[in-house]
Amino acid sequence: MQKNLVCCFCRFFRTDQTFFQLYIPSMDDRLRALLNKSLVELYMSFGIGWDTDVSGRTAEQFPTISDLYGIIRRKVQQKDNSSVYYEELLTYLESATNGADHLLWNGYTTIRPRSGFIVLDTKSLIQMSGTVLAAQYFNVLSWCWEQITHDRNERIMLVADECWTMIDYDPQRSKQKGLAFDMRDFCRDEDTCRRDLVLRYFGEKPPDDGGGRRCDNCAVPIDGIVRAEDARPLTDDERRVLRQRRCVH
Repeated sequence: MQKNLVCCFCRFFRTDQTFFQLYIPSMDDRLRALLNKSLVELYMSFGIGWDTDVSGRTAEQFPTISDLYGIIRRKVQQKDNSSVYYEELLTYLESATNGADHLLWNGYTTIRPRSGFIVLDTKSLIQMSGTVLAAQYFNVLSWCWEQITHDRNERIMLVADECWTMIDYDPQRSKQKGLAFDMRDFCRDEDTCRRDLVLRYFGEKPPDDGGGRRCDNCAVPIDGIVRAEDARPLTDDERRVLRQRRCVH
């Protein structure tokens, strides 16, 4: 059967597969197979099958991450042999559904192109983690390709800045970039306790004590000047935690 993939469910399914591979590269083959199965079931529940022409549908007629999350959660509640795997899959999707990344992906597109000259500002993506950055840049390029292929006879120029972030993704380099941003924030932040910033840098949760005059940010200034003696020294437990973390890193 021949069918234009631009108007076919196959295109959206393959886009979803690539998106999740970029967003969650650590997912094993078993979970990825269950995810693909859930995606097919999700689209079918919205009346979208392998032979469905979706070219005339609006964004609101497609499922969201919450819909996918709901299907997988129901499979967890069935308590069969696959429930434990679906529960793990649910954990992978938590951030995109309800957590830090839900504002990016859990909803309908807000792009409404009405011009022949369109600019998508991707500057803020550079400060995101490597997997989020790669997945979102893939979404941006996928949308651009969809616009370009509306009319193959129309001449269109696409300029993609910072595209190397998806093409040449290196987890180690991404981690180093993240640590560099943390160091920058440490130098610029004039409100947060520096002890708290250091503990977060090493993955520790700082105590909820308002800083406790442990650094120049929390010490009480005298005539606009913060003296070293005004900042309370770290406790022995705090020094021990920092020494342990320093050895690990």
